[in-house]
Amino acid sequence: MKMSRIAIAAALALASTAGLAQTIKIGFITSYSGLNGNLGPYMERAVRLTSPIVAQ
Repeated sequence: MKMSRIAIAAALALASTAGLAQTIKIGFITSYSGLNGNLGPYMERAVRLTSPIVAQ
């Protein structure tokens, strides 16, 4: 009986947090000029390539 109450409480807790999901934004800063300016486009492409994978 006690185990089923714990299971019901856990299910309700998970169900209530599903409505609280929010979209977050992640900033990315890189250089496009200067000494390491040539690496900027490569880093940006890497982030854009992995963004859909992380969002799953």
